[in-house]
Amino acid sequence: MAMNPPPKFPGVSISLMGRAHGFNLAAELAKLGHLDTLYSSQPRFRSTQWGVPRERVKVTPAWEVARQLGARARLQNRLPHFTYMTFDAHDRAVARRLRPAHVVVAWYHVGLHTLRRARELGAKTIIERGSTHMRFQQELLDEEFARWGQVRVPPRDPWMIERAEREYAEADAIAVPSHWVLRSFLAMGVPREKLIHVPYGVDLEEFRPGHGQRQDPSTFRAVFAGAITIQKGVHYLLEAVHQAGVELWLFGGVHPEMNPFLARHEGRFRLFGHVPQRTLRDRYTRCDVFVMPSVQEGLAMVIPQALACGLPVICTTNTGGEDVVRQGETGFIVPARRPDLIAERLAQLRDDPDLLASMKAAARRSMEGHRGWGEYARDLVTEYTRLAAGEPATPRPAGAWAVGPQGVNRA
Repeated sequence: MAMNPPPKFPGVSISLMGRAHGFNLAAELAKLGHLDTLYSSQPRFRSTQWGVPRERVKVTPAWEVARQLGARARLQNRLPHFTYMTFDAHDRAVARRLRPAHVVVAWYHVGLHTLRRARELGAKTIIERGSTHMRFQQELLDEEFARWGQVRVPPRDPWMIERAEREYAEADAIAVPSHWVLRSFLAMGVPREKLIHVPYGVDLEEFRPGHGQRQDPSTFRAVFAGAITIQKGVHYLLEAVHQAGVELWLFGGVHPEMNPFLARHEGRFRLFGHVPQRTLRDRYTRCDVFVMPSVQEGLAMVIPQALACGLPVICTTNTGGEDVVRQGETGFIVPARRPDLIAERLAQLRDDPDLLASMKAAARRSMEGHRGWGEYARDLVTEYTRLAAGEPATPRPAGAWAVGPQGVNRA
């Protein structure tokens, strides 16, 4: 597919802790000639594995090691402020080393000091926020845990919320991946002109339809991949597959909060634990439909990955799926916290082989020539260029690939 050359605009620096999709973005910006520096908490070899040029990477690995060791020891359960301290240390280290650039993009929680220094150097500043507005997110999760009589572990950290809101206020723009996230910021009073909305890409080489044959084609099987948590809504999925009477495969690590729900539905699912991402494609070919029942997401990257593998998707309004899933064609979008509606859609696909086959074919077609990470980076370069020129962000119509809800709905 022919594409116009990217705008002539050099000098984008990125700061992030962990990986997320930051390495994908940095690698593609480097290909386009726009990456100045990636400031990463990961060892240098990890970013170069994703195609980021070694000479463009500066690292602060000590704080990543501290964060990971603290997570393993569950320090954040006893010292909620611990994670904040590692984020802040990385942020300050990057601010001290920051080179001049046209645009500086910092991941949420590690941007405050970096963006302040970037402004001193004359750069435009962007916070990359992959999930809903921090306060909106935390209030929504507090509601969900209270609904089930659960205590959040680790507890909500007010310092993190205050820091996030300072970052939002001080940045020139906030980059978000979905209309669901965009609406959460609008609901919290952030002006629309400050929000850059560009949906994520997907690795279409790694995620594509398989050629293997189902060994048990008579079994209708749903699949979920991700952290098995209350936030991901897996407790609603367990209830939905019980109501629909279908098989469920779960891929991901179990958080302790989910143990009562898993015990209640024992025998109704298969739990595989963590599996390498590269193996998911082959596992998806043994399933019929992917379900993402989250209470809170930004844009669940497993959704386009599943579509690229030829699976129709059932997801909630709170996943960002409306930016990818075509309602009634490549899947179904249902309100969050409605296992009965998920069950209805599972039963519909199970009982209508022709509909299932057409949705599988449509899912595959929907991702052909679709948004790879290169297109994601090119769209962001356009927005970075507009920001540097003092122009507003490019508005995207609601539901660029699907028609979805137009208001923020927590339920």
